[in-house]
Parts: sequence; C-alpha cells; structure tokens
Amino acid sequence: MASNNTGLERTMDESYFKDEKEHKEHHLNRLVSAAKEIFERNKRAVRIVDLATGPNSFNIDIVDGLEREDIDYEFVLSDISPVHFSIGYENLKKANPKALKNIRCVLMDSCDMKTPLTEIPMWSGNGHPKEMWPIAKVLKDPKYAFLKTCTERPSFSDDTFDMIIGQLPYGSINTGPYQRAIKESVRILRSGGYHIVSEFQVEILANVSTRNDRSLAGAKRRVVTDIMSTLENMLVPIESYNMVYKYKESVTIDPTQAIQNGDIVRYSVLVHKKI
Repeated sequence: MASNNTGLERTMDESYFKDEKEHKEHHLNRLVSAAKEIFERNKRAVRIVDLATGPNSFNIDIVDGLEREDIDYEFVLSDISPVHFSIGYENLKKANPKALKNIRCVLMDSCDMKTPLTEIPMWSGNGHPKEMWPIAKVLKDPKYAFLKTCTERPSFSDDTFDMIIGQLPYGSINTGPYQRAIKESVRILRSGGYHIVSEFQVEILANVSTRNDRSLAGAKRRVVTDIMSTLENMLVPIESYNMVYKYKESVTIDPTQAIQNGDIVRYSVLVHKKI
C-alpha cells in the first residue's frame, strides 16, 4: 500500500494498493468494522442494503465477516432485474444457507426507491432489456422463487438503512442518471450510517479504433471522479482506497462494454458517512 495522499479536500484519506488480495481484504475489513461500530453504538441489528447485487459473490465474505464478529444484521439484496440477481443469491445460499434467515431480496430501481416496480426488465446477454415482464409473472417463475418477499411491493422510506453498500452500483445504471441513484441512497441512509461502494473508471484506453460509440462513451466517463464529487456534497468523506491495473480478460468482451482488454483501469472503494 502506498502512502496516504493528504492533498485531497476535506477529510478524505486516499490510499493505493498494488495487491488485489490486500485491496479486497481492506474493503471487507472496512465494511465489517463499520457494521461493528454501528452495532455497538445502537445495540440492535445493523440494517444493510446492497445495491445492484447481480451475480456478486463478495456478499458471501461480508456475511461471514459479520457473523465472525457476532454482529446482528438484516441484509437486503436489491436489483432491478432477477436474471443475474439469481446467481448472486444462489452463490450465497450455497455458501451459507443458515444466513438466509437474515437475508431479504427485493426488486428495486436504484434511481427511484420510493416507487415499487410493476414491470421488470429481463436483460438479454448484451446488457439491453430483452423484454419487460409484469412483476406477477416474474414471481410465478420457479427460477425466481427467491424473490417471494417482493409480493409486498417494497419501497424504501427515508432513514431506512445503517449501511449502503455495492459493487459498481452506480456506473452500471441504465435507468437514469446515477446522480439520482446517489441522492436516493443518501435519502434512505440513517444519520451515523456508512455509504461504502466500489466503482471503476478507465484511465488509459488501450484501443480506440476497435470500440463502438457506446463503449467509447462509457470508457471516457469519469465515473469515480464524478461519484466522489457528488457524494462529497451530501456526505462526509472518510476514505478511498484504489488499485490501478491493466485489465486482462480471456473471454470475449461485449463490444459495447466500457472496459476492454489492455485498458488501464482505476478501481476505487469510496467510504462516506452521514452525519
């Protein structure tokens, strides 16, 4: 880990890691320590929501960390579509079936968490909506039985959660500007709560000529920079920790995807607190 950068505005502490394992361990420890702080302060279960869960497997480590520290918790996994969401849920179910008693899964648009969804986008392989399904049709499909809690048409009120977390929850949004989703996250976060999310942005493009317009536009977005700026107008910045690396992927990449083989990428975890 490199030395801290003290030149950032306000109190944000910026660190850089060279080792992916060390970076991930620091991320996990930061999440668990934040939950432990809240649990010991409030003497009740910590309410956590994971935005845009998708096929995320990191939640397995988070749950293990919470249980290792004897932290009581309520964990809400959320996504706008069940297609990839089901993978993340099944991974968690397989790894720690006993944890499911503390897990709730909901279909939710991060850009508007006050309004229950009535239609659900069923994503195709290239990331575009394949078709819209009524939520009743989704809930009847045996593949999505894990969404049974969605029958109550959930919406999130103000000051609902102690922690907002997510793996790339904003940069991947395509239902509206991610600034809307950030405002929604701040709305549902309780005072004293933590907002801890990871995002990436392309620092150097490896190939411009092989990208289509959508990929090029995505690669040029300063997602991490923009999200940091937006959050710091609403929450107290605590810490960011980063990795800069060359992206390598052996499988074929969707030509519309922002990140491509050979790109130099900045991957950042941003920690903020609501006072």
